[in-house]
Amino acid sequence: MNNTSQKPLKINFLTQNPNEEVYYLLRKDFITNAPWIITLVLCLIVPIVFLPFGEDILFWPTLTSSGQITLLIFWYLCCFGFGLVRIAKWYYHVFLITDSRVLDVDLVGFLYRNVAEAQLQHLQDVTHTQGGLLQLIFNFGNVYVQTAATRQDIELLSVPEPGIIHDIITDLAAIAHKNQPVPTVNDRNTQP
Repeated sequence: MNNTSQKPLKINFLTQNPNEEVYYLLRKDFITNAPWIITLVLCLIVPIVFLPFGEDILFWPTLTSSGQITLLIFWYLCCFGFGLVRIAKWYYHVFLITDSRVLDVDLVGFLYRNVAEAQLQHLQDVTHTQGGLLQLIFNFGNVYVQTAATRQDIELLSVPEPGIIHDIITDLAAIAHKNQPVPTVNDRNTQP
């Protein structure tokens, strides 16, 4: 579960063109998961902390033992579902940098996916921001890609090492603007 995969192997996506190579697969920095992980841990320990005081909770003594067990199972299933949805949203929300375009794939719930893309030759401006102590300490931030078109711009939010990602995208865009072939993954030893 790496945040950044340079030259990922065996990466295919639905709208991939023939001979299109994926240079980078990016996810939000893992540290951005900390708030929901802390919430999940707290929810998991709530029954453990409050079960010894069960007689003081208004409804708990009125339940039968099977009702109490059912309620605990339901609680932990809800916690498991919450964690599963959050990890899936992090894992499947990806940013792809290929030899011809930049893609932002957003997973909203399990049934809705939003894909935004920008061709490298249409990129006008690439900027990145890092704000706040956590982003500076853990070296993650946002990269914004603007196109010449009036359509939606690409936002790579909370990606690791935004300065390097910014440089990679601008270098690939400069090559695309000159109408030169973008080097293949096998031709490159270092970042573009």
